[in-house]
Amino acid sequence: MPIGINVSNKEARTTGLEEFTAHNSAGNEIGGFYFSDWSWSNDDDERPGVVNWAMWIYADRNVTITGEHRRENEWGDYTEIFIGNYNLNLRRGWNIMYVRDTRTTAGNTITYRTAFTSQRPSGANLSWRVYTWDSDERSSRSATTRATENRKSIFGR
Repeated sequence: MPIGINVSNKEARTTGLEEFTAHNSAGNEIGGFYFSDWSWSNDDDERPGVVNWAMWIYADRNVTITGEHRRENEWGDYTEIFIGNYNLNLRRGWNIMYVRDTRTTAGNTITYRTAFTSQRPSGANLSWRVYTWDSDERSSRSATTRATENRKSIFGR
């Protein structure tokens, strides 16, 4: 973990699942599904200032991850600031992690703030979305938000 991030149990092991891959009838990967309130296929310039998405984290034991990590990059006439805030309370097994990305610009400084949390961000209107390699993204509501966010509905024990 980056400097500034506290992990309650350093022996804990985790892995994440950000999207599910989509395959055609021949078994070839053709894209993926993800749970978000924005289109990943959009150009960065078209992206709204705040986006939310979810991913699933498996932890081999209960663990709490908290803190803030910050770094800056200077690129000629502008500066990028990256801030990561962690507020995760993971239980042994599969957990849903919400990610809220915020981008702001002030003068020649762009600040990217990413919050990783176990709590669903207020106002986030998440839905299943699909992208394919050979066409524009389409949006689908193949699962309700409630069913998707119930940890037992996706990954049974």
